[in-house]
Amino acid sequence: MKELVLLTTGLIAGGVGVYLDWTGSPGLTLLGLSVALATVATAGAPPRRVAVRRHLDPSGKAQYYTLIHGEETVALEPGKPWVKTDTFKWVTRGLIEEPQSFQVLAGGTVEINAERISLDDLAGETKLETQINKHHPPSLAHKPPVIPFKLADLEEMETGKVRFRVKLDHLGHIMIECTRGHERVETGLRGLPALAQNGLMIKPGSVHVDPLQRSIELDGVRFECNAEGARLFEEILNQRYAPTLKPDDTTHISVRENAASATGFDIDFTTLQAGARLRIHGHLTQDKLNLMQDPQRCDLLHPGIVLRLSPPHLLIRRRRPDGGEEPIAELPDVHYLRVQAAQLQQILNHPLVRRGTDHAEQPMPPLPAQAAAGLEGIRVVHNPQNRLFLWLECHHAGGGNEGKAFTHHNVADLQHRGVFREHLDVSLSIDNHRLSILNLQTREEQVLTLASESGEADLARATDMLTAALKPIETSPA
Repeated sequence: MKELVLLTTGLIAGGVGVYLDWTGSPGLTLLGLSVALATVATAGAPPRRVAVRRHLDPSGKAQYYTLIHGEETVALEPGKPWVKTDTFKWVTRGLIEEPQSFQVLAGGTVEINAERISLDDLAGETKLETQINKHHPPSLAHKPPVIPFKLADLEEMETGKVRFRVKLDHLGHIMIECTRGHERVETGLRGLPALAQNGLMIKPGSVHVDPLQRSIELDGVRFECNAEGARLFEEILNQRYAPTLKPDDTTHISVRENAASATGFDIDFTTLQAGARLRIHGHLTQDKLNLMQDPQRCDLLHPGIVLRLSPPHLLIRRRRPDGGEEPIAELPDVHYLRVQAAQLQQILNHPLVRRGTDHAEQPMPPLPAQAAAGLEGIRVVHNPQNRLFLWLECHHAGGGNEGKAFTHHNVADLQHRGVFREHLDVSLSIDNHRLSILNLQTREEQVLTLASESGEADLARATDMLTAALKPIETSPA
C-alpha cells in the first residue's frame, strides 16, 4: 500500500496548528491519536502563544523538542539554560513568562517547572506546550491581616503574662514561640534553658531533649514531636512554666548626677530585646531617649510617649492619632538644670510615662523651689569628695542649695539662665582656670586665675566676684 502522508492544519487548538501523521496504514498511529485527543480536550483552554513540535532525523527518530511562534523556531538543545534558549526574547516581549525552572537533559528530556517531559512521552508536546504557556500566579498575593492574639489575650499582654505557642516546622521539629506584650521570641527545644535564664520561663527541674529532637522530657513528662505532643506541650508550658513579669528594679529607669554629662545626668535602664535582657547606661542624651521610646526595641514607656531634649528643658509629649504631638497637662516641661537626680528619676518613672507602674493617679513630683526663684549667693569651694576639683555651691532665694562642678559649661549655663546682671558677661575659660567678668558698658574686665591648688583667699575672691554679679532677688526671672 502506498504511503499516505496527510498534513492537516485545519484542526486548531486555541489558535495553534496541530498536524496528524498518517504513515503506512489507513489508521492513525498512537502518536497522532494522542495528539488529536489532547487537542480536542484543550479546546476550551486559554490561547497558547507558543507551539511545540518534535524535530525528527531522516530516519524518523525524534531528536529534540522545538518551540514555534510564527516563523520563529527555537531548538531545545541539551545543556542550554533558558537565557540562551530564549534567543527571540519572548519573555522580554511579553509573549510568555519565564519558567520557574528549566533544564534540557542529554537525551532531549526537558525538566520545566518541576515536571520532567521525555521525548518518548506520547503526550509530551501537549505537556510542554502547557508548561511553556503557563501563567504563574503573582508572588505577592494579597493576604488578609493576621491577628496574632485573640481579644481575650489582651489582658495577659497588659499584665506582663508570658504566653507560649508550640508548633511544628517543615521538618517536624517543635518550635516554641514566647510572647510578652509586644516582645516575641521563637526558639527550638534546645533554647528552653535560654528562656529560663532570661526570666521568660519558670526554670524546670529537669530537661532532656532527644539527640534527634524527636521528643522532649520536662520534669519527667515526655512529649513527642507530633501534632498531639505539641498541643500537650503548649498546655503544660502555659499552665506551669509561664511567669508573670512584674515591674521591678530591672525595668526601673535610674538617673544619677554626673557633672561630665552635657545634661548633668546619667541614665540607666534595662530592656528586653530578642529574649535577652540588655542594660543601657550612659549620659542622658537624645540617643538614649530615642532608644527608650522605640516600641520595637524597648517596652518601658507607654505607646505614643515622646521624650525630647530642648536645652535646657526636657519636653514630655503625647503623640496624637493624626501624627502630631500634644503636651501632657499633668507633666509640664522639666528644666533639667534645676532639678535633682531623684526628682528627674521620679518624673521618668511616672505612671503616665512608664508602663507597669502602680497608682495611675500618682501626682507630679514637686519641683524644687529654685525653679521659680533666683540665686542669692554663689560659693566657689573645693569638691567635698575630691579636693582636686573645684565646686560651685548655688544658694537659692526660696531655700535649697544646688551643687555642680566649676566648669566652663556650668558657668555658661548660669549666664544663659539669666542669673547675672544684664550688663555683665561672666565666663570661664575652656581649661576651667580663667574666670572673667566683663562690664559691657564700661568695658572693664575682672580676671582671676584659679586652679585645684588655689588657696582659700582666691576661692573667697571668686565667691565675691560671682555673688556681686548676681541680679537682685526682686528682679530675678520667674
